[in-house]
Amino acid sequence: MSEVGGTGMRPWNQNCTGRPRHGSLPGTQFRHGDTMHGPKPRSHASKLQKKVRRLGLKSEL
Repeated sequence: MSEVGGTGMRPWNQNCTGRPRHGSLPGTQFRHGDTMHGPKPRSHASKLQKKVRRLGLKSEL
């Protein structure tokens, strides 16, 4: 919910409307709502220790 804009208010009453129960409009089931388990940009780079880097350079030379 925090990554999508919109109100957290209930879209309609839970009882006496004949409509299904819903919590908020930015939910995943609504158009222009949130995306569940979507891609999140992040770095997959792995850092080598300084000793291992030096050892690799030494073995190359």
